[in-house]
Amino acid sequence: MNEARCWGWLMELAEITDPARPWTRTAFSERHGLGRAFLAARMRELGLATSIDAAGNLIGRWEGTEPSVGTIMIGSHSDTVVGGGRFDGIAGVIAGLEIAAALRDGGVRLRHALEIVDFLAEEPNEFGLSCVGSRGMAGALDAGMLVAGLTISPTLIAGYSLIERQAFAARRTEAMTWLSSAISVGVAMGSAVCGRIIDDAGPRWGYGFAAGCGVITVTICLVGLGRLGETSDTEAAELVNEQS
Repeated sequence: MNEARCWGWLMELAEITDPARPWTRTAFSERHGLGRAFLAARMRELGLATSIDAAGNLIGRWEGTEPSVGTIMIGSHSDTVVGGGRFDGIAGVIAGLEIAAALRDGGVRLRHALEIVDFLAEEPNEFGLSCVGSRGMAGALDAGMLVAGLTISPTLIAGYSLIERQAFAARRTEAMTWLSSAISVGVAMGSAVCGRIIDDAGPRWGYGFAAGCGVITVTICLVGLGRLGETSDTEAAELVNEQS
């Protein structure tokens, strides 16, 4: 293993980030595309057959000596949440590349084929759906999931925007985690309650309950936006100090 090479690749890819939001390469953004281009270039340098599959996953493949024995797959993702961190996702992809490089340097040829994969959009994104590439590769992604995700995406976009405006940089990752967790719990609870109502009282009551919850949510958001707009820097600092 070549520690300097591996670390250098990590640092080069980590620097491909939104300048206004360090350590950020959100899925489908320009920086995400540049990061994937960097990875594809490294794959080609190592002699890997580089391609993008039907689910959008970037794959570098090195054929083994025995095609019938299967494939060893190593990888992760290069997209991040906002402020996800220098090593978010990319450490797994770079580690795979370094393994391929070390095998090549040592003149070792595996019996199995080796694939290094950068899965597409593993983190939450504008579609409101994470693990897009891995779901697609596993045959667990369909158009209905993307449409359902789009109904959640306005909430994610608005929530992340509010966090960027209101939260201090040092607390943004924590705030993002709370937001994602709250949305996940809300979706799960809503699905369970609506399903139970539909089973007991019929579809009309179930969909009526969901619509009512939507009205309440919009009302809370409108009231909350006004309050957030009134929050001064001093008040925000005091709140952070209380929570520290």
